[in-house]
Amino acid sequence: MKIHSERKKRLSLSLLFKIIKDTVWGFIDDSVMRLSASLAYATLFSIIPFLSLLVTVGVFFHMDLANQLYVQLQPIVGPEVTEALRSIIENAENTDSSRSAAFVSLGISILGATTIFAEIQSSLNSIWGIKAVPKKSWLKFIKNRILSFSIILVFAFILLITFTITNIIGELSQKFIFKYPEVADSLVKVVGIIINMSVTTIIFTLIFKILPDAKIKSKDVCIGAVVTTILLLIGQWGISFYIGIANVGTVYGAAAFMVVFVT
Repeated sequence: MKIHSERKKRLSLSLLFKIIKDTVWGFIDDSVMRLSASLAYATLFSIIPFLSLLVTVGVFFHMDLANQLYVQLQPIVGPEVTEALRSIIENAENTDSSRSAAFVSLGISILGATTIFAEIQSSLNSIWGIKAVPKKSWLKFIKNRILSFSIILVFAFILLITFTITNIIGELSQKFIFKYPEVADSLVKVVGIIINMSVTTIIFTLIFKILPDAKIKSKDVCIGAVVTTILLLIGQWGISFYIGIANVGTVYGAAAFMVVFVT
């Protein structure tokens, strides 16, 4: 029995080592650093249209999504970067223009916001060795943009629900904070982490399931989404730590948000 247990343990360690080794070599062979740099560059030009669209969707549903987004972004990118983003988005929204110019601006925003998802699709296809079935280029372009825009709408809807739940939990915690301050504070933090992980996992599940030009098993998609969420949260903590010690806002000024998002 003991021999069988030790053999099973060795096999598990061997399998874990093989997975790590294959992951590292796959990372190198697929030029993931180059793809991530390309994605960061696309994000740099897509983030403002993307956030503007989310704010617009929030206005449509009579929700103050803008301030909620800024509250969520501040712990990650810092107050200076958040304020720079706020100024850019507000200046874009307050620009006086005709109706036709507004439609053109909306179209450009949609095109810009969906670029990041098109880049993610291309990167996933490249990493997973997927070759899309040849189609008419303009039809594929329109289809991909509609698909990306639908993900943005789903993303906005998930955020609306998340912020609503967070607000409800915050209001409920206020009722107990005077009697049980430590319990209420800990409960809000734990629930916040659970909600954050759940929402992020759902978003990655949608991305991995919908965007690639291949049918992926739901089990594999879920495992990938969970692992990616954990890695993202670790990266989020790392960026927050970097922002805290590097004082990026002071060094780079208004361009600080560019440095953070590219990082």
